[in-house]
Amino acid sequence: MSLEGNKALVRRFFDEVWNAGDEAAIDRYIAEGAAGNAPDFGAGREAFRAQWRRWREGFPDLRFEVEELVAEGDVVVSRWTLTG
Repeated sequence: MSLEGNKALVRRFFDEVWNAGDEAAIDRYIAEGAAGNAPDFGAGREAFRAQWRRWREGFPDLRFEVEELVAEGDVVVSRWTLTG
């Protein structure tokens, strides 16, 4: 995938999983054995889903605004603002 394609994928992740609250999208974007970005987030798709549900319940108006995406090779780093 191209750098722009990788960036678009990351943007869709935030839009679909978090902003639209599409739980089914988790299966499209989170690998079965994915490592969390913090120890308390857990590891794997089901750990992500459990934390996602807690966040969506606690912050029903949660929104990620992607401010910047930087890509190199197959790595994309995002800078965002979270409100809720």
